[in-house]
Amino acid sequence: MEPATILRTATILLAIAAVGGLLMAGIRFASDRQPPIALAMLHGFLAAAAVTLLLYAAATVGLPATALGALVLFLLAAAGGAFLNLNYHWKHVPLPKWLVVAHALAAVMASQAGPVVVVTGHDPDAVRAALAGHEIQFVHNPHYAEGLSTSLRAGLAALPADIDGVLVCLGDMPRVTHETLNRLIAAYNPVEGRAICVPTVDGKRGNPVLWDRRFFAEMQDLAGDVGARHLIGAHADQVCEVPMEGNGALLDIDTPEALRALGSSGG
Repeated sequence: MEPATILRTATILLAIAAVGGLLMAGIRFASDRQPPIALAMLHGFLAAAAVTLLLYAAATVGLPATALGALVLFLLAAAGGAFLNLNYHWKHVPLPKWLVVAHALAAVMASQAGPVVVVTGHDPDAVRAALAGHEIQFVHNPHYAEGLSTSLRAGLAALPADIDGVLVCLGDMPRVTHETLNRLIAAYNPVEGRAICVPTVDGKRGNPVLWDRRFFAEMQDLAGDVGARHLIGAHADQVCEVPMEGNGALLDIDTPEALRALGSSGG
């Protein structure tokens, strides 16, 4: 095949591939969904065929300097497009549930809190496997289906008798950091009336909450799918609100939609 024919064919293929690339980019960014698989495959095939022809010509009969320059620019553009495409896919992959739980534990282990008790419910073996290798105590709650209060009671029952208080952390809040936990611990001072330390974001209360041991008996009496939130109102004079940066104290991942949203936002 003559060099001129190769260049013409490659130019036509690249032009078609470019139009296809623009079309796929429009689909992704206008509707936030993936383009049809057939279109993506055709785009890749045309681009690959054009590059193959150009590389063949460059290796056999040679190409003009302008054509070689265009080929280099195309390869750079293709590499950039592949990077953006992979980045797009990565941001839209939902985080696995085990990673959310492991991230929550990592924050606790890096904080000043301890000892650490993990209460399991549904699929306890998977949770244990995800959190293996840490110096923590597992407690299984066979009544987890009856509500959050049952896990809270199970965790409180497993605590040592000589602890001062407890940080009740949720496994579905992966953006809570060890700094958040340490700020709550630093604010805790029951002698000065700071026996319940609550994180706030722009004035809105969130989790986790640090409780002095004087409230354990009331927390053990809770029932149903409720936490100890109403006790904060009952003991308002002992509450210390601790302002936090970011929305980690408010963001819980308790639905598949929330999990996908967290993955899309970059974790």
